[in-house]
Amino acid sequence: GRGFGLFLLFCQLKFYTNKNYSRDWISCPDSCIMNREKNTAGAACMERSETNMEFFTGLLENKIFLSAALGWLIAQILKTLIHLLFTKKFVAERLVGSGGMPSSHSATVCALVTATYLEYGSASFAFAIALIVAIIVMYDAIGVRRETGIQAQLLNNIIRIFEDMGRDELSAQDKLKEFIGHTPFQVLMGGILGILVAAAFYQL
Repeated sequence: GRGFGLFLLFCQLKFYTNKNYSRDWISCPDSCIMNREKNTAGAACMERSETNMEFFTGLLENKIFLSAALGWLIAQILKTLIHLLFTKKFVAERLVGSGGMPSSHSATVCALVTATYLEYGSASFAFAIALIVAIIVMYDAIGVRRETGIQAQLLNNIIRIFEDMGRDELSAQDKLKEFIGHTPFQVLMGGILGILVAAAFYQL
């Protein structure tokens, strides 16, 4: 009888122990999972932040990119100053607009080509890509884009004729943008500027 009573007591202790253990085991993984998810989300956020910082840091240390950007910036400033000199009017749009003297597109791509050559040499695939892109951009500037600008001038003249005749089919609001393409001389000056900017930048 005593042995049987001890056996029952042992079974009860084991039951309560297993029950408490099971309760703890059930509740513990929930908190552990939540903590693990928080840690994972925090680590992912930090990893994304570090990746973004690395991207912008690398971009600011990229001499090829900086050369091209500097070529565009200087060309736009010169374009605005030349426009101011000839028209006696400051037009803020010239700081970011296309067309005019010198060609900022040519300055950008020629600075890109020059920097790529100085960085990797003429036998690299990067130089080949940059050179082809530069040729396409400059050809487009003196071709399709220039013709588009000439057509815009003609259409704007037609609008002015209609206005002088008192016709309201077309108005000044329909005026087209004339500064689109470039003359060969503007493209040439932009290209020379881009080459000089990149060469000077690599000497710093």
